[in-house]
Formats: sequence, C-alpha cells, structure tokens
Amino acid sequence: MSSKQHTNIPGSKFLLTKGVNVELSNTCRLKCPGCGPRLFKENFKGTGIIRFNQAKVIFDTFQSVTMCGNMSDPIYHPDFLETIVYFRTNDNVVRIHTNGSGKTREWWKEIFSASNNNIKWFFGVDGLPKDSHKYRINQNGEEVWEIMKMGSSMGANITWQYIVFNYNENDIETCKDMAKTHNMNFIEVHSTRWDLHPDLKPNDLNKTMKRRKEMSKELQSNRIELDPECLNLDIAKDIMFTNKGYFLPCCECDGILNHMEFNNIGFFNKEFHIDNLKTPNNIIKMFDSNIWKDFHSTLLLTPELAPTECQRFCRKLPDSTKQHGRGLDGFAHQNVL
Repeated sequence: MSSKQHTNIPGSKFLLTKGVNVELSNTCRLKCPGCGPRLFKENFKGTGIIRFNQAKVIFDTFQSVTMCGNMSDPIYHPDFLETIVYFRTNDNVVRIHTNGSGKTREWWKEIFSASNNNIKWFFGVDGLPKDSHKYRINQNGEEVWEIMKMGSSMGANITWQYIVFNYNENDIETCKDMAKTHNMNFIEVHSTRWDLHPDLKPNDLNKTMKRRKEMSKELQSNRIELDPECLNLDIAKDIMFTNKGYFLPCCECDGILNHMEFNNIGFFNKEFHIDNLKTPNNIIKMFDSNIWKDFHSTLLLTPELAPTECQRFCRKLPDSTKQHGRGLDGFAHQNVL
C-alpha cells in the first residue's frame, strides 16, 4: 500500500487526454550520427517488434497517437499499412515522423491513399533535398522530396521537418519557399545533434545556445523545482510506449530503458507488459495504480527524489524563458510555419 498522498494527482483520465507516443519496432535504415540508437546501443538491447494485434489495444485506448521515431522509423514496421488503415477507421488523430527513405513510390501511393486528414506526416529532410544525406546518412533526399510532393498532391498533410546544421543554415528560406509552393508546412528545428560531430555545428548558434546556457545554469543550482511536461496539457510530451512492450512517462525515458531508477519504480513490472494489457480498461487501471500515482506525486511534491532524467529534462527554468522542453540535447527550439 502506498504511503504517498495522491490528492490532486492526475490519473488515467488526464493521461489519456495527453495521448501516447508509440515505438513499435527497432528498425531504421539510416545512420544519423546524433540519433539515440547510434549513440546508446547498449540501451536498446532487448527491444523488438510489437505487432499490430498487440498494439491495437493502445489505439483503442488513446485517441491521439504519435510515432516520433525515437528508436526506429515507423514506416519499416511489417504491419504499417494495416496500422494506417486502422487509424483511419478508428478515427485516431495521428502524427507520424519518418525519414521517408527506402520505400517505392507505389508503396507510398498506397499508404497515402489509406490515410486521411487526421493523419499528419512529418518528413525529416535536413537541408536542400540533395544535401540532407550529409546528416541523414543513407537517405536519398531527392527521392524523399518527390514522395513528399506526391503526398501533398494527393491531399496528405505534409510537414517538412528541418534540423539546422552548418551545411544547410543558409538554405532555410529557400526550403521554406519550396514547402510553401507545394502546400506543405515547415518546421525549423534548432537542435544540438552536432554535439559529438563539430563538423556539423552551425555558425549561428543564438537560438540553440541561449537555452542551453539557461539550462546549464539551472542544473548547477541547488534549487530543484520541476515543471513536469508529462503533467502539462499544453506540452506535446505524451505517454511513451516502448518497443520493449512497456509504458513510460515520456520519450525522454525511452533511451534509458534499463536505468535502475525507472526499473525500481516499477514501470517494468510484468503485469504492465503489453501482453498482459488485453483491454483499454487494463491500461486505465495501470495508470491509476499506486506505481504511476506515486511517481507523479514525487515529481510534484518531492522533486529532489525524482529520477535523474526527470530532473535533467524537466528542471524549471527562469520564468523569463516561458519555454518547456529543457533537455540539453534533442530538439532545443522549433519555428513552425
């Protein structure tokens, strides 16, 4: 029996409103040097493929679903078309992030035909299509650009996601115009994916480094005050479902699946594995369990006892920043057009 106070602690109703970020496989054909599977290979041992018949209960529980590609690219999943068709018939609201490579135009035509307006597509092309492979190793950016144009012409909701590096920082306006010409959205992302690869470091670091300096200063202070994104409806940090078959509070926990802190909390209890969550009610009961409520109580009431990663990524910054997403790496800043 938990001894923590759960008064005013969000439960399943709130979490289901947030939505879920699902990772259903461990496959990607690219070799992007700043991507988690490349940098932290040890953390991805034991991952696998969650088949559609296992994941369907998740789609029946959450209306909002994201496939952000933390540990894989969703398009390589063997049941991807079946999943898209189900999203459409089940009226899910979906965001799919992909590098777009390695599939034929005929395959994409079938996928876009099965899609609808509730499914939004985010294609990672970092720079002019001819240059994107400089970071996204093995990507055929020019072919992906043709796929994006085809999808837009078929009525698909296409967004060009553009991480800024030194080789593409002077092409941003050109690419914005290209996106606008073909009725696409454009997201300019100021990341720190170049940290271990200074040859990719942008010359203009104003947007990225301002927040990094603020976060570094805050981490060095003795004050621990969290602003948990997993408990904020205004922030797109959804519940995470991993390709190990377990739910976690958010995607920032996803790269540390074997971390003792999260294991000790109880997130990896056998009863919480997807094979034992047969109905939406099973998932709801899990989120209303003492394990999940104790975790959220810690974030709000005793943040100094929160897991290291929570203190790192959700440390409250000075009010002047009015920003969330405090990680020192990852997507530090986005301009959405």
